[in-house]
Amino acid sequence: MCFGPLATSASSRRRPPSLRKSPPRIAALLQIDKPGERQAMDTLQHYTTGQRRIWKVLAMRRDAGALRVAVEWSRRRAAPWFALVSIGFSDGVVDCRFMNSGQAARAALLS
Repeated sequence: MCFGPLATSASSRRRPPSLRKSPPRIAALLQIDKPGERQAMDTLQHYTTGQRRIWKVLAMRRDAGALRVAVEWSRRRAAPWFALVSIGFSDGVVDCRFMNSGQAARAALLS
């Protein structure tokens, strides 16, 4: 017979389901009932999810007129690209300022 007896206890390497993922942290509070803020959220979700995602979010912040996000470009390159991206609430314009590192993009986000 190729199957052994069933294990009587759980593996010590497995983490309990409650510890597998930490709860999501709110990085920027948007009012999605406003069309401009909903469009900014949809744009960010489009670029950061799915098989063809372009960005990996490092940090984000909501300003008065835009959603600002520090991102790492997830496409394969010789050296990683980092940017500070601003998605406008009023016009939906996506503006990218490229940075030398992820720390520089996060620092520019806070200033």
